[in-house]
Amino acid sequence: MMGKITMILNSLFRSSSRIKIFSRVTGIWAWSCLCVLLALGICALFLTPALALEEEVVVTEPILPIQQFDVGLSSSLKAAQGTFDNYGIYTAYPNGSESISYMTTLKADYRFSQRWDAGFALPIRQSELQLPTGSRESTTLGGAQLSGRYHAGTGAHIVVHGGIALPWKWSSSKVVGTPAASIAPDTGSDSMPNGTSVHLGVGTSHTFGRIRLAYDFTTTYAFASTPNFNDGSVSDPNVSVRPGMRYSIREGVSYALDQNWFIDAGLNQMWIMDTHVNGVDSDGTGSRAFTTTVGVGYKGGEKWRINVAYETSFPFYGYEVNLPYAPTFSFGLTYLSL
Repeated sequence: MMGKITMILNSLFRSSSRIKIFSRVTGIWAWSCLCVLLALGICALFLTPALALEEEVVVTEPILPIQQFDVGLSSSLKAAQGTFDNYGIYTAYPNGSESISYMTTLKADYRFSQRWDAGFALPIRQSELQLPTGSRESTTLGGAQLSGRYHAGTGAHIVVHGGIALPWKWSSSKVVGTPAASIAPDTGSDSMPNGTSVHLGVGTSHTFGRIRLAYDFTTTYAFASTPNFNDGSVSDPNVSVRPGMRYSIREGVSYALDQNWFIDAGLNQMWIMDTHVNGVDSDGTGSRAFTTTVGVGYKGGEKWRINVAYETSFPFYGYEVNLPYAPTFSFGLTYLSL
């Protein structure tokens, strides 16, 4: 099954000529898309919706009722096709290579009051790497995340959020031959640095009839730790590595087709500063990414919702630095419980 999925993804996204065509595209495309999002918001201010919805259209997670909690899971499948170096030059993986990772996150949220709620998330990751020289399979459980949110605002909904990612993980791996020792970090916002990290951010959203606009800015600080491979094994106990500051921005638009179905689209930008090794700044190790996301969702009454999304670097390939090219399919399920 995995082989068939890989073949499909390879045929769709592993065209080096396609990468070259868009290699010169940079921030101009980004600002163009942002202008489109802004135009949609301005239009929404003046257009009367054809359907009056009973509840807000949700771009991100729904707002919990007071003293209730929800449980859910989100899963993603990434298929890395190659890497962009620190100059943004793309190199495809050798023929016959496969690099696939599965990420499932179990989560729960509870709202204490009108203003405050908290969340817990537990990631489970499985990665498979196959190269002409060997293969490696690994499974990692851990890196739990604790978060809190403060809700403010009356018109536009404003959320101040923060949290901590814990370092404790359980890992197992199987290595055959001599595959690469490590893989570059994942493209996308769900990847987190090794060790302990804290994040702080602010987001806002507002609904105009059928259309909802959302924006979020988050910064992440990672503490120094001993580096390890994706399978959890320590590479060098005498080396202390602190990943650079991470900044991420998301802009989203959601449109309700009816009371149950909605579609959404978004832009995601991420910048990671240079890594510090034993307290010394390591030049050329920073990375950046600009991805686009499209998705569709279904709300089953007041209790549960399901959504499917696709994230890719298209058409911002020229903006990628020190990251793999990894199109991502994701699936999410949330259930509201009393």
